[in-house]
Amino acid sequence: MIKDEIFLAWRMFSSGKIRSWLTMLGVFIGIASVVSLVSLGLGLKEQVFEQFRAIGTDKIFIMPGGGFGATLTAAKLYDRDIDIVEKVNGVKKTAKFSFKSDKIVFNKKQRYYLVNSFPTDDGIDVAKEALGADVIDGRIFEKGDSSKAVIGWKLANDENLFGKKVSVGDNLDIKGEKFSVIGVFQSRGNDGDDTSVFIPMKTFQRLYSQLNYDWVIVQVQAGEDNLEVAGRVKERLRKFRGMKEGEEDFTVQTFDQLLESFGIIFTVINIVLIAIASISLLVGGIGIMNTMYTFVLERRRDIGIMKSVGATNGYILRTFIFESAILGIAGGVIGIILGIGLSLLVEYFVSNVLNYVLLKPVFPLYLIIGALVFSMLVGAVGGILPAFQAARLHPVEAIRK
Repeated sequence: MIKDEIFLAWRMFSSGKIRSWLTMLGVFIGIASVVSLVSLGLGLKEQVFEQFRAIGTDKIFIMPGGGFGATLTAAKLYDRDIDIVEKVNGVKKTAKFSFKSDKIVFNKKQRYYLVNSFPTDDGIDVAKEALGADVIDGRIFEKGDSSKAVIGWKLANDENLFGKKVSVGDNLDIKGEKFSVIGVFQSRGNDGDDTSVFIPMKTFQRLYSQLNYDWVIVQVQAGEDNLEVAGRVKERLRKFRGMKEGEEDFTVQTFDQLLESFGIIFTVINIVLIAIASISLLVGGIGIMNTMYTFVLERRRDIGIMKSVGATNGYILRTFIFESAILGIAGGVIGIILGIGLSLLVEYFVSNVLNYVLLKPVFPLYLIIGALVFSMLVGAVGGILPAFQAARLHPVEAIRK
């Protein structure tokens, strides 16, 4: 019985191809939007997580203020604070970092990029591991290095920045001082890292007269629990700075806590994106409802004949719901294909034009199945009221009209 109802619904659907395609327009635009936005969001989340995994799970992050990007606050971290941290039970080593946006001159051209400090003392090993990028040309810093620089991949390979590529052995002018390029980092996949310049910490402090740090990475001893060590660090640092619990002007986060924070941010972003894209699906559902009402009006005589030969109200109801569901499924399939294509197109543009490789869409099975089921539900729900109207028609009156 159900097989016959589906077949009849498909035949009705096929008989009005142009109208059906126009009806599905809202559905597959909505589904395409959802699939493309969610896949890009999931891909970006995975790439960001991969970047953090490269740093290592035995790390704790200390930042002034509320976290990354909060270094413009009055809160500062100094050597005296880091000395206290290094004495905490479970702490193995620390690596301190500072950065400034400054003018970099090369080949008589100037550009503004981030100038980062790089420790050349006991924290050098932690710093190398934390950056998660290898030097693909030249070498990394060594103890005793002074006016040296290691640059990001894009600075070394994109001749559009300074009119020519920057090679190992070239000199960069930073704040009126010459820095010899000794190495090039492997690409990190984003312009922020790939256009950065790293110089030795002591040189950075002398150049900018800055003795505070913008972020600190703490390496935890093997066998220690990161969360417990982070709690000890926070407590000791809070007492040293004379602050009450909950009023700290610094942030201590473990690797897992940082990932969880980013995960929440990405989840909220995805929810907002899905909500925006769902507006198209709502429009598509209304379109299906209007089309199904038209189908009911056009087929009143057919419905009357079907009822007169024994078709039940339930049979008529299911037939029209199946038909609207087919509209939704067809729109969903097209929308999924368009969404995948759109995501890949965005990835190609971002990777090849903007040189940003972190945006790689992913298409998990639950996203595809979920989009398909959702489109079917949109179609089915949109057809419920017209289906009830068709089922309530009196056979004699329907045939007469």
